[in-house]
This record gives sequence, structure tokens and C-alpha cells, in this order.
Amino acid sequence: DNSQSDSFNGSATATLRRQLKPDLNGKLSFRALVDQSKNVNSSAYGEEFLVADTFDLDNVSNSASFDVGSGRSETRNLGFFAATSLDYKDKYIFDATSGRNGSSRFGADHRWASFGRVSGVWRISEENFWTVPFMSDFRVRASMGTAGSTPNFSAQYETYSVTTTGMSTGQA
Repeated sequence: DNSQSDSFNGSATATLRRQLKPDLNGKLSFRALVDQSKNVNSSAYGEEFLVADTFDLDNVSNSASFDVGSGRSETRNLGFFAATSLDYKDKYIFDATSGRNGSSRFGADHRWASFGRVSGVWRISEENFWTVPFMSDFRVRASMGTAGSTPNFSAQYETYSVTTTGMSTGQA
């Protein structure tokens, strides 16, 4: 087996915080993410050698016991996010996030997708009636939004398998 992998990733974030009123704080964040990975591999396999202890692929006696393979993959992802948060008296928190992600793993017409989420939090432990000394923070959160994930690299291709018995196609 012979393989080589190279990867890099990076991110940048900017956050602005401001006290809007004596009991109301706001936060605005922007974030960009980038990552890329490249993989190259090759392999060869053989058994049933003509001359014992000579493990050279030219020495394989039966073509059914011989296999050679190679592969290459490259993936690039890019994402942009914006988020805002309002905090009233450190008890009631509202968050909203919006993002746009792009991936080379999706088809040309589907490379980019948008995602969003809103949520609300009630920090019950900050209320005057909270009297549970062993629990310093208790909160209830409700949220709604969309999320996504990037498929495996091979899921973007139709596959072909060629063997001594024939050829077959499928989706990876």
C-alpha cells in the first residue's frame, strides 16, 4: 500500500458585544470556515507465487490471485455564519443563527445550502424562587432550525465494479 494525505483547515471569527440597556446585552458574531483534504493511494496484492519466497507481482501464477487498485479524492468546504444574541437580566436569552455552507461533495447545481436556527433560553436558576443549593445553573431551551451534513466522498459518484464474472453499477 502507498498513500498520501494532505489537509488544512482554518477559521476566522469576529464578535461584537454591546450593552443596549441596563438589563439588556446584545452580541453579534460572524464566522468563516474553510477546509480542504486531498488523498491519493495505490495498492497491489498477489498470492500463489511461481517461485517460493519471491514476492514480486511478476511472479504471480494465477491472475485470479492478483489485484491492483488506486484512488484519489479531494474535498473542499467553505462556510459563513452570522449569529445574534440578546440577553435580558442574564435570565432570558434569545439566539438566532444563519449560515451558508458550500462543499465540493455536492453536485454543481447543489454546492451551497443555507441553514438557520432560532432558540430561546430561560435560566430558571437565576429566578428568585430557585432554592436548589447543589445546582448552580438550570435552564430550559427551546429551539427550531435546520441542519445538514456532508455525505461520504464516494456518495457523489455512480460506481462501477469490474470482476472476472462481469461488470455491475451502483451508487456508492
